[in-house]
Amino acid sequence: MPLSALTRPATDPTPLFNHFRDFYATELLAVAATDFNVFGLLAERPKAFDELRSEIGLAERAAHVLFTALRALEVLTLTRDGKLDLTPAAREHLVPGAYFEVGGYIGLVSEGPGVRALAERLKTNRPAGNRSDEQGAAYIFREGMESAMDREASARRLTLALAGRAKNV
Repeated sequence: MPLSALTRPATDPTPLFNHFRDFYATELLAVAATDFNVFGLLAERPKAFDELRSEIGLAERAAHVLFTALRALEVLTLTRDGKLDLTPAAREHLVPGAYFEVGGYIGLVSEGPGVRALAERLKTNRPAGNRSDEQGAAYIFREGMESAMDREASARRLTLALAGRAKNV
């Protein structure tokens, strides 16, 4: 019988997707701890999005990427008044100087090429490969801004990659 869009895989690919995302989670956690001192800054007190973003020098988009990932990792949370704050686990294990701090251990990956590239992308707010005088939007559309989706090869690559994932979910 031919396969269709309604055919389900025989096995669950969720663990594979989780491992894939975990790779980036490790890099984001390392960047937050080593490059931006997010945990040290929030140890003082909860901070509004724009206040913390300004203190670590990130553009709004890059800060959304980082803070959303840290919330998904359950090391950041929102207070009732919408400020970013540390979770108890982050306060105990990620604040520099805390008795049970593991920042040095997490920092072991901080000089890896993937972590350095991620830090650069966040700091410059540009996709990989863009010159310093160019803006870019990677795989999203922004009026007046070049996107990888404007080039056939990269648009095809993303479309086929997402189609392969979509068949499984």
